[in-house]
Amino acid sequence: MAKSSTLIIGIAGPSASGKSLFAQNLQSKLAEQLSVAILSADSYYRSQAHLTETQRTQINYDHPDAIEHALLIQHAQSIANGDSVDVPDYSFRKHDRTAETRRIGKVDVLIVEGILVLHWKQLRDLMQLRIFIDVPLEVCQKRRIERDATHRGRSVRSVIEQFQRQVRPMYSQFVNPSMREADLIVPGGGNNGKCVNVVYAWCLFRKSAVQSVKRNK
Repeated sequence: MAKSSTLIIGIAGPSASGKSLFAQNLQSKLAEQLSVAILSADSYYRSQAHLTETQRTQINYDHPDAIEHALLIQHAQSIANGDSVDVPDYSFRKHDRTAETRRIGKVDVLIVEGILVLHWKQLRDLMQLRIFIDVPLEVCQKRRIERDATHRGRSVRSVIEQFQRQVRPMYSQFVNPSMREADLIVPGGGNNGKCVNVVYAWCLFRKSAVQSVKRNK
């Protein structure tokens, strides 16, 4: 477990289930009282600069090997220890990292989100709360078509083909089994306000308890 007062919350679930939206909604609700940062596993897709753009499109980005998880775990641990990290920036249009980074320093709450964040035990062990966003794959596919065609420059056909060839089988093999590691399963997606409120209240309670222990030492 992290040896600091930083709360680490993991949010996993299928692609396009609403993990990022849930994280953003929680961050917005907590922001008036606590400092919060979101660490997205998508930022840690491995650099593919040595491949052509065509070759990059063939990579299975839903397999755990596509993510530099050792660096993700290292950064989460560093933030928990109160250190600053430079988070990579990943371009979904180019299928590669950019030269940009984003700095995250000490925060009260760190939200780690991504399809596989409950897959790696070393990362799970840093978390005080593990959440799984449970949305049917048919709904996720529709949302992914809308997202990728609009914001990531993909054709509808390519999105559907990738979903069937990679997303669905990797969900069955890696993502869905990680649901058993969750403390809280959230149905419907990122706009589940009741669950956001539950996690919000839990965060405030945990921070209050930690501060109380410090005062009584």
